[in-house]
Amino acid sequence: GSRSKLLEDEILILRLTGHYEKGLCVVLRFIVRIFLGQMGAP
Repeated sequence: GSRSKLLEDEILILRLTGHYEKGLCVVLRFIVRIFLGQMGAP
C-alpha cells in the first residue's frame, strides 16, 4: 500500500543523502588540502 511506497521514498532519500555527504567530505578534504598547501604546510 502507501506505507511501503513511503518506506521506499525514505530509503531513496537516505541513499541520496549518503552519497551527498560522501561527496561533500571529498570536496571539503580537497579544499582543506589546497588551503593548507597555500599556507605552506606539508
